Amino acid sequence: MSLTDSPNKFDLPLQQEEREIEIEVPRGNDLAVLEAVAGKASSIDESGAVSFQGMRRKLGLHQETLSRALRRLEKDGLIQKFNHDYKISQNGERIIPSDTNASEI
Repeated sequence: MSLTDSPNKFDLPLQQEEREIEIEVPRGNDLAVLEAVAGKASSIDESGAVSFQGMRRKLGLHQETLSRALRRLEKDGLIQKFNHDYKISQNGERIIPSDTNASEI
């Protein structure tokens, strides 16, 4: 499927099965949070992890708004939580490739 066919959806292959799944591209705050986790914000550490407070300061979101966005993205398999930090998942990278040098943005 090309981006012109459906601008908000991607067909992503499952690693364990031969069928494809469709993941909706996040919008609004969820997209901003996914971009922050992917390294599009300057609050990432050396391991690529982003802290809740770092995202909250950088994005200027209320803690409940950020918390809900993170839960939705984690539920959708686009991010992973490690202790108190977040990293983009393989499915998330298919939508928004992580940026190894966030200072270029």
